[in-house]
Amino acid sequence: MDNDGICDEKLMKKELIAGLKLLNNCKVDVIVMACNTVHIYYKYLQKKSKAQILNIVSFAIPSEKYGVIGSRTTREYNLYGGIQVNNSQQKVINEIIGRILTGKTEKNDSKKINKIINSLFKKGARKVILGCTELPILVKRRKNIIDPLEEILIFL
Repeated sequence: MDNDGICDEKLMKKELIAGLKLLNNCKVDVIVMACNTVHIYYKYLQKKSKAQILNIVSFAIPSEKYGVIGSRTTREYNLYGGIQVNNSQQKVINEIIGRILTGKTEKNDSKKINKIINSLFKKGARKVILGCTELPILVKRRKNIIDPLEEILIFL
């Protein structure tokens, strides 16, 4: 996986199953996958898991109209549905995710993300889901911004 999302689906599934086997051997009751993008495999993994896997996607989707920013894979699989960013905005998001992952964010990254978020509000979104675990690092907490991991924590 990289800043664009999942590069090698076969390898990703193999790694996720290996982790799942370890958790099954530990006899855990509940599993939370912190990465939004790997939720494209949620149903597949749940079938192979002895424990309940909490689906952060289902916890994050609000009742009102919403937009989504996340990795390329999250967008391509339409993981969250909702109002999506355009191709040029997605490219900017991918670049920023890459910088977050390497610890090399730029001064204007937060402004760029917030500009994209505001464009989703202009398209009619009442809330915006941060569909990549790394994005909350750059976005200030607001009522109309949803961090899926925070939604899981409220549940737990």
